[in-house]
Amino acid sequence: MQSADIIQLGQRCVEHYLADNEFTAFKSWQINMGGLSLLDGDYHVSRILPQHLIVLTVKGRGVWHADEPILEHINVGDILYVPAGSQFNYTACALHGWQTVWFILPTGGFWQTFPEHIKLIPASKLRYQDLALQCTQILQNMLQERFSDDPLTQQMHQTYAQQLFILLKRQLQQLNGAVDLNVKRIQSLFRKIALHPEEKWTVERMCQQCNYSRAHLFRLCQQTFACSPLQKLTKIRMQKAQLLLKTTQLPIQQIADSVGYDNAFNFSTRFKQSMNISPSQYRILASEMN
Repeated sequence: MQSADIIQLGQRCVEHYLADNEFTAFKSWQINMGGLSLLDGDYHVSRILPQHLIVLTVKGRGVWHADEPILEHINVGDILYVPAGSQFNYTACALHGWQTVWFILPTGGFWQTFPEHIKLIPASKLRYQDLALQCTQILQNMLQERFSDDPLTQQMHQTYAQQLFILLKRQLQQLNGAVDLNVKRIQSLFRKIALHPEEKWTVERMCQQCNYSRAHLFRLCQQTFACSPLQKLTKIRMQKAQLLLKTTQLPIQQIADSVGYDNAFNFSTRFKQSMNISPSQYRILASEMN
């Protein structure tokens, strides 16, 4: 396989991408970049990335060039996993073109279970179908809103990024077999917290629920959610508060009680830190956008 980088993009090739320096929501879910590519005619890329790469075929066909040389087709619905430091070498099918959705992911963190070797998984072996189309729709939605910067749009970006994370992570879990027991426990804990955010949750209580030490709980939260246990608790509470502000006329004090804050001042301070807008202003803005 060639060692020098080859990047050939013909005039009929069109690429759109979103990077984490533009969409800060990507950073929350450890996605460096996501993109949509319409590849027609002269397209050939051969290079090594220091990050992981996932490529999904939406339409047409890609052609994978291996060492021997061996040509493999990357068909509609197939997923190509390229771990960091691996050289990949592919072209677009000259007859059908190649439409892809792709993601560049950091090493470690959420993606520490990424395959160690290049894997091409055919659509017929995937448990979750239509992943390429789902990811395409989400990225298209984000591209349409890339120049908006109001609090509600930022919240939407977080939702989109979280959806992408769940879709990609779920496929990786299928690839790696059963979900780790620790991940199941930590997810179960925060599902319970999401059902009862008004309760007096502390790190000590979370540790007792899972039978983990503080250090182990913190490490698992960082690996699973890219934040500390208390940061995850705050996110859950703020999400419920946003829903109540948008869908009810409950007084701010009652909403504060519903999400675990003793008084409206502490709740409003935390909400503004999270959303860059006060609860009252958020409610007004949400009503104007309906």
